[in-house]
Amino acid sequence: MAFTQEQRIASANCVAQMFALRAWSPGDAQLSQDIVSLFNTFLMLIAGTPYQLIITPGKISHQSDPSKVRDPHFTPGGAVQIHDDEQFPLQVQAVDTKGFPVPDTSAVTFSSSDDTVLSLQDDGSGGTNVVAGQPGSAVITGSDGNLSGTLAVDVTAGDIAALSITAGAVEKQPPPAP
Repeated sequence: MAFTQEQRIASANCVAQMFALRAWSPGDAQLSQDIVSLFNTFLMLIAGTPYQLIITPGKISHQSDPSKVRDPHFTPGGAVQIHDDEQFPLQVQAVDTKGFPVPDTSAVTFSSSDDTVLSLQDDGSGGTNVVAGQPGSAVITGSDGNLSGTLAVDVTAGDIAALSITAGAVEKQPPPAP
């Protein structure tokens, strides 16, 4: 979504008015970041658009048997933990500045910080599945061009799939102790 020149000007005026009474020096990096953050907030408010994307995991299933499903153990802001033989769909919700859901009509695209740990696959119906690879940690980032959100995922080794016992070299036993 592109913002109109009028929306940008109105947001800039709001920010300028709020910071007019504060002493500001162009070299103050933190204050500059505060101004940019507040500018973005006002822009989202006056444009009536979502403020943040929240990305959460859907039900976790086995890669080889999708009928084996479990709920994710996930706390917002934390990492999702899955085994290296599991996958899950991504769920995205757009919220306003107070955390209330708002409709998001724009397309969200996703990327993985490490494709060897997590790969992203189209589920065939417009959604995206996260598929575990090798054990490790990676971050999924979703963006609609204006907003973004992230989801941390830890991949651990799955259950034992096979057990192999191999005989070692044959050796003589030591003599018994006297």
